[in-house]
Amino acid sequence: MAASRKILIILALVVLVCVLYFFLIYQGKQNDIGKTQKQLAEFQQQLKEVQAASEGLDTIKMEINKLDEQLKESLAQLPEEKMVDSLLQSLEDLASSSGLEITKIQPSAEVPRDFYSEIPIEMQVTGGYHNIAIFFDKISKMKRVINISNLHLSSPTDVNGEVHITADCVATTFRFRRVAEAPAKE
Repeated sequence: MAASRKILIILALVVLVCVLYFFLIYQGKQNDIGKTQKQLAEFQQQLKEVQAASEGLDTIKMEINKLDEQLKESLAQLPEEKMVDSLLQSLEDLASSSGLEITKIQPSAEVPRDFYSEIPIEMQVTGGYHNIAIFFDKISKMKRVINISNLHLSSPTDVNGEVHITADCVATTFRFRRVAEAPAKE
């Protein structure tokens, strides 16, 4: 019976080693595997979110480029700088190409508003009625916003069989003004 006792002892030791292995090593590794799989699932979810965000990033970049272009166009219509000298030169060029003579052109003081400033320019032009209409049409097609107000037509005269009139008006242009900017002083 000594041999069967030895087999029972060896069998008990093998079972004990297997039980110890199961509780001490195998079960611990299973827990580690479960935690690692959970982390892997979280990382895969984060990766999907980042990939989705990166796909949206291209759309956002295109939107930003489009908005930049719109800003450039808007600043052409409503610049941040006065640029009155170049505007006066443009008005004189338009008047001469329309067959008019500018007899008076005088910028007035800038009028600050919320986010823009008005720059009124008193003008007086002389020429034919249709030429004056052509001149105002050319002004309306400029990139920069210019409003014509207080238009008064007067003094019709006969010049070589053509009626010339004098048009007095205020051409008001605008410039973008930052909110933090102090009101401009002339």
